[in-house]
Amino acid sequence: MRIILEHQNKVALEMSGLSTVQKALFLCAVCQRQIPVYEMFSVGQSWDNHVELRALLDICWDWAISFGRTDKPSEPIPEKFIDVSFNQSSSELAIEAFSSAEYLTHLIVSEVSDGTAPPVEYAFTILDSYVYEKLGLISISQENDRLVDSSELVVQEMERQNEHLLKVSAENWKMDDWDGFRKDAEEQSLLR
Repeated sequence: MRIILEHQNKVALEMSGLSTVQKALFLCAVCQRQIPVYEMFSVGQSWDNHVELRALLDICWDWAISFGRTDKPSEPIPEKFIDVSFNQSSSELAIEAFSSAEYLTHLIVSEVSDGTAPPVEYAFTILDSYVYEKLGLISISQENDRLVDSSELVVQEMERQNEHLLKVSAENWKMDDWDGFRKDAEEQSLLR
């Protein structure tokens, strides 16, 4: 089994014991790192709506950091954010990044989790495609998968997710800690 799949399974298992607010805090950080991906692959497209996507994520952050005491976000309309006809191959990574924010919003609105962590999966789908291309790997193989799984970007994202899971799982939550957590996430990008 690929390392990234093992990691995804581990994260989903650990998330199953978290409250909705804790899950939202963790997924806000995961989604935050995907926003630059959306921006990169949507710029100049008729469906580029990165300002509104950032605003949506801000509402999600506010809700999570306030422990659910602020207004919940409205669920986004996909047609406003992505090429739903899938006519442009460059839109694939933007779709994954948008889908992460869409899942996070749905989690907050419904306060129901199905035991999976799609934004985590989307993060690694983005990285898998991006690193395969950057390394010039043409065919999918176990050897190429190992190269991708051990790449700096993939390892970095696994480490960030592990660190963030530890933070949101901690018993001693303080408001100041979460503002710093958010600031750190806002300074990170999935692709750097």
